Amino acid sequence: TKTMAYPRFRDKLHLQELRRYTLSLGMQRDSLVKFLKPTVNKDGDAYFSIASLYELLDNKTANQVLHRTFNVYSAEYNTQVIRKSINLVVNRRLSFTELQEVRSLFEAYESEDLEGMPATEHTIYRILKHCGRSIAPLKLQHQLKKMKDDVDTVGRLQFYEFLDIIPFTTYIKDIEVPMELNDGTAKDNQKLYKIDNFHNFLHTHDERVKKRLDKDYRNIISRATYSEQGPKSKGREKLIEHTKQEQLEEESRISYQALKDAVRRSKNGIALSRGGHLLRDSTSRETMKTSVTTPPKDVLCDEPAIIIQKPKHLLEPLILQKDLEKQDALMEDLEWEMINNTEKYKVSIKKKLDELITKKKYRENRNIFSQPPSTAPQRTGDIFAIKTFTALYWD
Repeated sequence: TKTMAYPRFRDKLHLQELRRYTLSLGMQRDSLVKFLKPTVNKDGDAYFSIASLYELLDNKTANQVLHRTFNVYSAEYNTQVIRKSINLVVNRRLSFTELQEVRSLFEAYESEDLEGMPATEHTIYRILKHCGRSIAPLKLQHQLKKMKDDVDTVGRLQFYEFLDIIPFTTYIKDIEVPMELNDGTAKDNQKLYKIDNFHNFLHTHDERVKKRLDKDYRNIISRATYSEQGPKSKGREKLIEHTKQEQLEEESRISYQALKDAVRRSKNGIALSRGGHLLRDSTSRETMKTSVTTPPKDVLCDEPAIIIQKPKHLLEPLILQKDLEKQDALMEDLEWEMINNTEKYKVSIKKKLDELITKKKYRENRNIFSQPPSTAPQRTGDIFAIKTFTALYWD
């Protein structure tokens, strides 16, 4: 069993393979064997089908063995772990040894409250590095975003949820990150000696691996987008079907046209109701129409003839009783404003007249003590203003 890495078949497990699998999960080696019925071939080897294992989990027959026996988790938790892990093992995404290592590392980084490990990129990369694996940062962000609504605990990852990230990882030993170094004699197009990029020496090997994986992942996304959309169409893919989009566009066009016609009819109605009539000679309306017809047979002409139709006279508008009532109300408002404005102007003029009289008396009293009456200047401007305002007030 030490040299056993992967199962030989994808639809069934040998007895030794099933025991090795149960040991990788921390269970006793015969915990699941006693609940399954084996199939013995002609060589006497016992095999257990994967379908029978799934049926065992669905029937919850082995819950007494899975519920808080070999670990502190419930039977539902261990059932989810078995479903996810057996799928990875039979599809050779994880070996038996790697499954055991991943489980041990997860338990080491799990929180003390046993509610899962922190769903942070730092913790995930630490576990993957111990397993000899890595993942593109952008791919990990996309995967965590997809799993955000399906996790049992917000901000945590259970072991069976962490197993969903394993298929997207890559072995670090398979990633080539060469250091581009010059031998000191290479020259560029301008016949200058090439120098090494000093920034390459400032990054660790893990950072260079992440950068390389991220670059490859972006190239895969761009190629997939280009192959789906074609070389001529660029931009995001339409989120709805073309037939559905055309139907929505047609409905939008019809509703817009109906709204446009309603606004036009409303404007025409307002124009007809103002003043009770419509100017027939208005040039703002489009009353000229042209029509293209074919030329007569006896006339040789290459261009179609344009016939200008005469403008059509509009009918006289219909004057309603409410329109007359509006006009009467408007006239009453204007008359009321004229009367009130006259009184307001009279009060303003009287106030201004009082101010001028007060100023005149003040100046006269001041001139008496400052200089003789014979030599005091006469202020004809104030007297003229007083007479003018007095005449306006009494008129």
